[in-house]
Amino acid sequence: MNCKKSLCCISVLLSVLMLLSTVFLAGCSKESDPVTTKINELYAEKRRISYNIDKCKNDLERLTVTKAGIFFLFEEMTPALLDIACPAFREKGDYIGIVEVSHEEISDTSILYSDLKGKGWEFAIGFEDGYTFPESDADAEKALRDYIALYGEDHPKVISFSSGSAKYRRSFDSILKEEGINVIIAPKLLLAGGSTYLEYDHEAELLKVSCTAFSMRNTVESIMRTSIGDKHPLALCVKQIENESLSAMSDNISLERFNLMLDFLEKYDDVFYGKAIDYKNSVAAEHDKNLDEYNEILERIHDYEIKIKEIEEEISTLMGDKL
Repeated sequence: MNCKKSLCCISVLLSVLMLLSTVFLAGCSKESDPVTTKINELYAEKRRISYNIDKCKNDLERLTVTKAGIFFLFEEMTPALLDIACPAFREKGDYIGIVEVSHEEISDTSILYSDLKGKGWEFAIGFEDGYTFPESDADAEKALRDYIALYGEDHPKVISFSSGSAKYRRSFDSILKEEGINVIIAPKLLLAGGSTYLEYDHEAELLKVSCTAFSMRNTVESIMRTSIGDKHPLALCVKQIENESLSAMSDNISLERFNLMLDFLEKYDDVFYGKAIDYKNSVAAEHDKNLDEYNEILERIHDYEIKIKEIEEEISTLMGDKL
């Protein structure tokens, strides 16, 4: 009886060992599958190249902008700019602002426009909240060209897509360059629409400034701190500024909150607070000093992107062969 039990145990043990051996061999066979191994190697190579592309983009940004810039963008031209914003600027540091204007508002007969212009303020082509571009890029580009033409030949050299339905598209760049626009202001998400986000596009000769809304709904100190630390330009967008206290849910900004923001900026010395056009010219001059290195990095990115495309095609072929 004991002998039978022993034989039975040995039989069971052998069966288990055979099963484990089969599983082990199957696993080894799968791991040693040359196609699978090659695919894994290609994915690893793709990750390495993508990391190198990110490093190149960081190098480009280092060469592109060497000093942070903070700009105050007011989305409506109202008397409050003269009555409230100007005195606040003068008291804290004699800053200037940028005002979005319609083509009707740019007129020497406008006392408000003339006074702000006399104080050195800058103006930007703006869009009403209800304005939208056609869906197709070709129609949208024509609409943009026609819209800029409304401002005449002496139009502002800054254009703002800070809010509303008139969204910036990268396809606009060639039109903006042809029309003599120097600076684009838009949310960073829209500016980053391609594979690369750079403040200064040397090919289009455009400075692209990201913007963030500044109202009683939100504070901007942390965003400013990051932009200044990273030496990026940033536009703070204000609907309207008002003397009195406002609800925490207001889209406007109170003078008290505005002054707190200006107080926050006093601790930073190496920041540009002047005109966006002057900042663009400064950035362009710095960029030109490093043009050879800049182009060499762009060429490296181009080669990396070609290599990634080749890897993706090879992976696709190998995956197809395995099916």
